[in-house]
Amino acid sequence: MSQQEIKGALAKLLATENLTVEHCKCETASFDVKNRILSLPLWIASESVYDMLVGHEVGHALYTPAEEWTDMLNVPQSYVNILEDVRIEKAMKEKFPGLRKDFFQGYKELNEKDFFGIEILDLEKLKLIDRINLHYKVGIVDHTKPIPFFSDEENEWVALADKCETFDDVTDLARRIFEWQGEQNEKQEEIDNAPSTEDEGFSGKQMDQMKTEVGDKEEEEGQADVPNTMNQRGESDREESDEFDDMPDQSNEGGFEYNDGVTDKNFADNLKDIADTNDYSNPTYCDVPDVNLNHLIVKPEVWLTGLKEFWNNDVYTDPDHKDYVGIDFSKVDAKYAAFKKKSNQEVNYMVKEFECKKAATAYARASVSKTGVLDTTKLFQYKYNDDIFKKITSTPDGKSHGLIFLLDWSGSMCSQLQQTIKQLLSLAQFCRKVKIPFVVYSFSDSYWEYRDPEAPYRSRDNDYAAYKNAPKAGEFSIYTQLRLIQLLDSDANKATFDEQAHMLFRLGAHFENRYDHWGYNYPIPPNMNLGGTPLNDSLVCLKTIIPTFKAKYGVEKLHVVTLTDGESNTIGVLQQPRYDYDTGLYRGGVHGAAVVRDRKLGYHSKASRDSHSGMTTILLSYLKNRFPESNFIGFRVISGQDCGHFLKWNVSTNQEIDYDAKMKQWRKDKSLCLRNTNGYQELFLLNQKTMNVETEFEVKQDATNAQIRTAFKKSLGAKANNKKVLTNFITQIA
Repeated sequence: MSQQEIKGALAKLLATENLTVEHCKCETASFDVKNRILSLPLWIASESVYDMLVGHEVGHALYTPAEEWTDMLNVPQSYVNILEDVRIEKAMKEKFPGLRKDFFQGYKELNEKDFFGIEILDLEKLKLIDRINLHYKVGIVDHTKPIPFFSDEENEWVALADKCETFDDVTDLARRIFEWQGEQNEKQEEIDNAPSTEDEGFSGKQMDQMKTEVGDKEEEEGQADVPNTMNQRGESDREESDEFDDMPDQSNEGGFEYNDGVTDKNFADNLKDIADTNDYSNPTYCDVPDVNLNHLIVKPEVWLTGLKEFWNNDVYTDPDHKDYVGIDFSKVDAKYAAFKKKSNQEVNYMVKEFECKKAATAYARASVSKTGVLDTTKLFQYKYNDDIFKKITSTPDGKSHGLIFLLDWSGSMCSQLQQTIKQLLSLAQFCRKVKIPFVVYSFSDSYWEYRDPEAPYRSRDNDYAAYKNAPKAGEFSIYTQLRLIQLLDSDANKATFDEQAHMLFRLGAHFENRYDHWGYNYPIPPNMNLGGTPLNDSLVCLKTIIPTFKAKYGVEKLHVVTLTDGESNTIGVLQQPRYDYDTGLYRGGVHGAAVVRDRKLGYHSKASRDSHSGMTTILLSYLKNRFPESNFIGFRVISGQDCGHFLKWNVSTNQEIDYDAKMKQWRKDKSLCLRNTNGYQELFLLNQKTMNVETEFEVKQDATNAQIRTAFKKSLGAKANNKKVLTNFITQIA
């Protein structure tokens, strides 16, 4: 976890409210009261300084009013800033005593770096407001010298600063101290202009004349009635210092200069220097929108109708295409019939196994308690046994389960898609037998359909019709070609489900044998072809799909399963128009680190600079936080040689794994289970070669016992690998 993530979490804890914390490319902190967003710079500082600054800014967010007051008060802003800092930091220290050390250590470190700009200044000649600032933030300079206060009156002002309870108290005291400082400036000016008894070379009349001339000169320059707002430094060389020469003279209507509180200004200016304003460091905060499911989901009746119409047209019966003599499904349908028969037998066995596991789990969770009723069969034991009461065994009710499955419909899945479809069909049959509601989507960017010309404007990369509400800048940009094809679902009756399964099996067989012109190859509609991998776009849709599914079926425990063989496509973010003549949002890339946030939850994920697997990880983390009763399981089809690379580079960096042990297990089992990895509670790595192997128990007639044993183990191993999806799902819900 990065420092920004840690301090963002700290800020939220300190605020004790629904507060969104953002780190961004800015020089100073700000707080959006309406949206409750605290924007913090990316400070390059030690942990103590960072904690102090976070505590300080949270204090302003909690206690300082949002109203614009700088133009309403005839008081220098620095006076109000300093006294308000005293008030809010005192409140934060009282509310969170642990911050006392951070404030002390943080200000001490910054003072050692001269953030207040006092190394060249005479502390005794600083204005009262500056000494109050240093008194509360630094306390003692150079570990030995306290901030000087010379009179009882000054100490009274310090005591009043400590007693401010409200912002009105602060502004009132700021006005009074400013007025008092003006009076002190006038008195000091009179003293400085008074004749000296040692000026023997001048008569009284000459001195009066000189005073008149000085006064006339000041009136001509417009400064006779303006209090001296520059700090008096005594030594002439200090008066010539660059620090004061470079200060801007920003006078407002009240007649004062901003640099009245020189320590406040110096501190603010130096604080800007430790803010990282690099574009690469600036995180991109991404909101997850609610999507229009009616627009994105392709219902079974839609794709089934299109598929059957395409095949019924016999589009490849042209005599010139001699390789195509009409569509003959006899071979593939025979394979489907064989698969269906075999699958039914295996599923029935797994249903019995599931019921046994469920019963065993319930028994393990059962509790035994005494009823208070005497057990007459044990009364004879009363002299030596106190346990003579009847007992009752309570078995807690299990939660209702549901399944949402996302299948990668990308080109790289071609070789293993049919085997995956077989696992899905077995999984669907199992769910139907044990009454578990389910839905299977394939995520695709190749599905084409007729577009209504009256539909909301869509660009090449973004489709506004995919949003449930009006799209906003900062939300993820939903790819215009994204479609979730609903392949299977529990709502279908037996006849409809059989048709879904049959057509899906044909689709898988097409990809399995797409280059076999003399086998049972046949064309499919273009919109059912394989394409890219919009996995991240699909995860965004889950924000809307999950609550819709749970509400429809009354599901308590939901299992969300993804199966893919690679990384997701990049996902964009909606951004404001680049030019004045542009009227709509556009799809922009994620620059720097990406952070997924949810303002209603007060949630933001850890940052990721990887727009592919990293984005998948933080999206899954967001979904787990939003839907804690959901279980996210991933299946990753991977080649044997790529497993080592995946473990080294794609597994979350904060997870320590025994690489050698995992590789040994991978070579033995041809699969691997990684827990709490890449956003998944469980991530299964499946060998793509073993998925396509269907080994039957076959031995020669004269086989030895050893040969029979080896063949049997091989057959069982192949079956186990081919049923990974189903068996692991059963384990999860049992």
